[in-house]
Amino acid sequence: MRRAIWPAALIWTALTAPGHGWELIKQANSATTFQEQGRYLLSLSCRRGRDFLEFALNDNTLRGDEFQGVGAVMMWIIAPAGRIDKWSITVGPEGPSLTGPVAISAQMLDVFRNAESLEVEDIARQRIMFRSDMKGTGAARIAFQER
Repeated sequence: MRRAIWPAALIWTALTAPGHGWELIKQANSATTFQEQGRYLLSLSCRRGRDFLEFALNDNTLRGDEFQGVGAVMMWIIAPAGRIDKWSITVGPEGPSLTGPVAISAQMLDVFRNAESLEVEDIARQRIMFRSDMKGTGAARIAFQER
């Protein structure tokens, strides 16, 4: 039940918050950063004691029809100097969302903090599902490292 409430609360927060780059929610044992672009809201969360981030791509229409058959996505992180980092994520549907764990390292978080843009691609269909700048992700990186 708790897992079903969290995406809805995050979507509500994003819809009511001004869109000024990536937002960050910090709690004692967790941190979540999120960004809304068009139909989708992308969130990355960490919890103390875990060595992975929780990836969630939420469909703001609450239909999730675009997620049918999606089993893996590639997150492309593009740095200012042209460096491209890619993170492969195995995902599964959870209501109107795609969710999955993202293995992380300090190097990956540095790339995330310093990047210019991010894209999430449906690997099987080779289509970009989400595209965003990275404004505000430096604070998320610090919060993730603290937890």
